[in-house]
Amino acid sequence: MTNQNEPGRETSRPGPLLRVRDAVKDYPGTRALDHLDFSLDAGEVHALLGENGAGKSTLIKALAGALQLTSGSIEVDGTAVDVRNPQRAQALGISVVHQHGNLVPELSVTENVLMVEGLDRRAGILVGWRGAHQRTRELLDRVGLPHLDPRTEVADLGAHEQAMVAVAKALASNARVIILDEPTTSLQPAEVDTLFAQMRRLAAEGIGFVFVTHRLNEVFKVCDRITVMRDGGLVGTWLAADLDHDSLVDQLVGAERAIAHEAFTATAPPGDVVLDVRGLRGDVLRGLDLQARAGEVVGIASLPGEGAGEVVESLYGLRRAEGEVTIDGRRARVRNPQQAVAAGMALVPRDRLGQGLVSELSIRENATLATTRSYTTDPVLRLMRKGRERSEVAEVMAQLSLKSGGLESEVRTLSGGNQQKVVIGRWLLSDARVLLLDSPTAAVDVHTKAEIYALARSLADNGAAVIFTSTELEEFVRVCDRVLVLHDGGVVGELAGEEITVNSIMRLSFGRKSV
Repeated sequence: MTNQNEPGRETSRPGPLLRVRDAVKDYPGTRALDHLDFSLDAGEVHALLGENGAGKSTLIKALAGALQLTSGSIEVDGTAVDVRNPQRAQALGISVVHQHGNLVPELSVTENVLMVEGLDRRAGILVGWRGAHQRTRELLDRVGLPHLDPRTEVADLGAHEQAMVAVAKALASNARVIILDEPTTSLQPAEVDTLFAQMRRLAAEGIGFVFVTHRLNEVFKVCDRITVMRDGGLVGTWLAADLDHDSLVDQLVGAERAIAHEAFTATAPPGDVVLDVRGLRGDVLRGLDLQARAGEVVGIASLPGEGAGEVVESLYGLRRAEGEVTIDGRRARVRNPQQAVAAGMALVPRDRLGQGLVSELSIRENATLATTRSYTTDPVLRLMRKGRERSEVAEVMAQLSLKSGGLESEVRTLSGGNQQKVVIGRWLLSDARVLLLDSPTAAVDVHTKAEIYALARSLADNGAAVIFTSTELEEFVRVCDRVLVLHDGGVVGELAGEEITVNSIMRLSFGRKSV
């Protein structure tokens, strides 16, 4: 395993397209970037990895012109540049595609794609739509969407199409450096492969990609080089071919904290049935039955739109469905999330900011959203037991190893993994009997993933029933005691113990009942 940052290493690569030298970014009491070096070659896909809080977001913001470095330099084509604002970054050919694509759902593809360069307006008010749509079609051809109508609203597109439209938007600004920040979080495996194929094709045109992800298997599929950050500094840069999964994990978390690959599964037989679902039907689901016992982590797996996500949304009242649901033997009528919480259910959603948190509120306020009444002494005057509330929130967040500037910090200031811990902490403060974990590790680092796996196991061991979904099939193998596999809205197979493999889940997902 050769670290390209080792002194004296020779390289035959031409000068980089983008280079960051000795970058430092200081905040009061915190150093977010610590003398960091980074480079990106034209035509390269370069993974930028690190645990939450490693400094990746700070580096991306500096490259995008959203913040200024305390010291250090940024070079494009060997020339030092001043990336003083996002407009300057765009002029230099640097574009960032964030996790949710930087798109406005209510606008058309053309309006989104050409927003960066401005639509051609004639007579002061009219838009030259014919030329705008033609320009958009040319860009869609480049990203592998030649059949997409540019007039389509983005809200009507699939996740993969939205991701590629966001890349087309970057190309509209003549971007030569495209930073992809967790672009695969909402994609299924086949969609990820399509995205990667288009990335490689665009890289062949000379575009350089910085690829930020927490899915390590994806790194080895598409990346040429890998840079690992820790605590704002550089751990090293390697050719992807010089690393494997285990050695990369060692570099990410440090050998002394490397995560063993033991399964997070039950050590004792499950208890009584906590959740019993009979005949769950909806626009996708067709008469599904499901049981989960105390002490169990039950996975629900399917291809996109085939039922797994719909089960979670239906149980939590986010999707209209019919059927019989009982919790601890009591019939539960759930038509909305409030009724779900009252019945003893809790949801950790994949879209934590959109569905799980109120970004303007503090950590403390978000953590007690489901239990506010328990801290209220006078519901009319809204008097609160503030001391008890702070004490209990602090205890739970310490249990979760939350990294923050304090409980009164706005939750939006946290890294993705720490935001997810706040959502999970909320339900630790409640008496939830059924935990619905809907892709709970989306866009969190490898160490936080292991913490969430262990927490799911702990919740089950303490008597709850845990329902688990994921777009990463390896997670079912690591976390679940049983896995129900759905196809076309119905259960086509149940796997347990050593039967739970990526292969068996994939075969069943495609409707093949023999594994």
